[in-house]
Amino acid sequence: MKKNRQTKVFVIGLDGATFDLIKPWVDEGKLPVFASLLKEGVWGDLESTIPPVTSPAWPSFMTGKNPAQFGLFDFIKRKKDSYSYRPVTFNDVDSLTIFEIISNHGKSVGVLNVPVTYPPRPINGFMVSGMLSPKEKYFTFPAELKHLLEKLNYRVECQVVYNGQNEKELLKDLYDLLEKRKKATLYLMNHFPWEFFMVVFRATDILQHCFWKHFKKENSKYKNVFLDFYQKLDKIIGEIIQSLKKRETCLIIMSDHGFGSLEKHVHLNNFLEKKGYLYYKRNPKTQIKYLFHRMGLNVGNIFKILSKTGLQNFIPRFSKEVKYKVLNRFITYQDIDWSRTKAYALGHIGQIFINLKGREPQGIVNPGKEYHKIREQLITDLLQLKDPEDNQLVVDRIFKKEEIYSGKYFYWAPDLILIMRNFAYTAYPVCGGSNKIFTPHQLFMSGNHRMNGVLILKGPYLKKGYQIKNARIIDLAPTILHLMKMEIPQDMDGRVLKEIFQESFLKENPIRYQPTKSFQKKSASLTPEEEERIKENLRKLGYL
Repeated sequence: MKKNRQTKVFVIGLDGATFDLIKPWVDEGKLPVFASLLKEGVWGDLESTIPPVTSPAWPSFMTGKNPAQFGLFDFIKRKKDSYSYRPVTFNDVDSLTIFEIISNHGKSVGVLNVPVTYPPRPINGFMVSGMLSPKEKYFTFPAELKHLLEKLNYRVECQVVYNGQNEKELLKDLYDLLEKRKKATLYLMNHFPWEFFMVVFRATDILQHCFWKHFKKENSKYKNVFLDFYQKLDKIIGEIIQSLKKRETCLIIMSDHGFGSLEKHVHLNNFLEKKGYLYYKRNPKTQIKYLFHRMGLNVGNIFKILSKTGLQNFIPRFSKEVKYKVLNRFITYQDIDWSRTKAYALGHIGQIFINLKGREPQGIVNPGKEYHKIREQLITDLLQLKDPEDNQLVVDRIFKKEEIYSGKYFYWAPDLILIMRNFAYTAYPVCGGSNKIFTPHQLFMSGNHRMNGVLILKGPYLKKGYQIKNARIIDLAPTILHLMKMEIPQDMDGRVLKEIFQESFLKENPIRYQPTKSFQKKSASLTPEEEERIKENLRKLGYL
């Protein structure tokens, strides 16, 4: 084996892919390309972030770090010195990524459709931003690449908004999205130089969110929709492999999380109000809004009615002033009486924040003894939460922030992170979505994320037919750097997955580390138009 031989790396991200679906079909001979990769390469579950949310998970992959090191915990975060929130962007990721690290070694990099990469960063190659990129903006680096993609009819996201009844239209749109992503991938990988290339296929995530209920019904005409879609992916992966120079390229297939059923929304702020942790203002305006809230007149129900008719597609056409006036009629965080509130929820899996003095703008809970006392009482109360429909407990486990996070943004992390019925129950992300604690998902979603995604690797220096255990999404960045014979920044939390390599490679290429290079974080500010457009995208996808 020659020490100076360099390895190219090609990463295919399948958003939300799970071995719960793939492995049985492989065993039945229905996914021949996947079967070949498992037989000839390395494979196993890939543990996501806690919680397994797109916005922290993909940056954890890119950086090799836990979310408290780079600063993202959900799709949204509080604005500075405010209880209002905004969508997160790539500018919020306060860290170098493998894209930049590899670029800084003088190697060519191509990045296509990775979530949370808007606005794109300059690299030695090209970057096409992924999920939530405002289509009106330049979502490519270099900027002129956008014009080439337009000639290829490229698009970032699906165009059909699911309303619980338009499965046929959504499926057609997702297949078209899949085909356009494949076309762009093959063109870019064959017409641009690269030593590291990554593409993410997002359609799997959207499909599973919307169609999981059909997968569970024996008599559904969409019963086989997942198999059909994965078989299409199987063929696309085969086409990509054919375009690679197999001898010198390592192929990595991975997902940011797994998937399973979704049963209900949990409106945690309603629970916190019921238990006396959260209070609303006593002024007449808020009390009228609160009366409407208790009667069931809220954003969630209104949007659900619009979704049934497809009218939610017209919401972006309303002026900002009209939208503000409409939304201002419903309960929001602005109606909470922070002078009496001890805790609140913000985030779509189950994140709870203590209204802490010094951190929250109007915090009332003292750090130290009072903070820990309230947090312990919260844990006790949350663990007793039952769904009245079956009278069974809802919360499986509650993590304290220090159990899963560490780093410069630890102070700003949610204080408690809930897992509810293995993520089949998920929190309503903001405030005022319902007057109840438990509701069906308000955008008709029936599938939700799970902790274990997929990992498949095949290429030079790697073992064959090896099943890896305990791989984490944060382990991929250092593993890729080592595969490409580069030094690993010392502040990465992930480890090199040494067990996947042939012994001769490890012997000739010992793992090397280097001091972390400085990173100048850019402003995370969005224009009002960008912020509203991304929020609308999040609403359509069921994340807000």
